[in-house]
Amino acid sequence: MPLLFVTFSATLGIDMARLSMLISVNCVTQLVVDVLAGKYVDRIGYRPCIIAAHVPRRPVC
Repeated sequence: MPLLFVTFSATLGIDMARLSMLISVNCVTQLVVDVLAGKYVDRIGYRPCIIAAHVPRRPVC
């Protein structure tokens, strides 16, 4: 993705500050989800979470 920053900036009209903010928000969100998921997995166990991760999902479109 970092190699595409110039392309995103030119094509979509997004400046580097907004791209940096998007990346920061994504990183913080991922960290929060990882912490919450870890607590959830500790409560219900690893096996149900592994099985649920492999359940196929329907496409949204």
